[in-house]
Amino acid sequence: MTKTKTINPIDYIAIDVSKATLQVQDDQRSFALDNDSKGHLKLLKHLKTCQNPLVVFEASGGYEARPVRIPSQKGDSPRDGQPGQNP
Repeated sequence: MTKTKTINPIDYIAIDVSKATLQVQDDQRSFALDNDSKGHLKLLKHLKTCQNPLVVFEASGGYEARPVRIPSQKGDSPRDGQPGQNP
């Protein structure tokens, strides 16, 4: 008998980070959040609604340092992405 492995669908989430905002794009919609503690909380709440998120941050000038820690608060590992590169 062969075991079949169940694969969870991935919820892809791309986040473009700037000093003032987080531009969030997922499979369903895109939206902007402030790049501050309130915006980070909203992002964490959004990530908690995803079953199997794969979060990719487009780093820009160090502004990603705080938001990149948010997925780990949910137990996920973030990925750092640059345009034109595969993480």
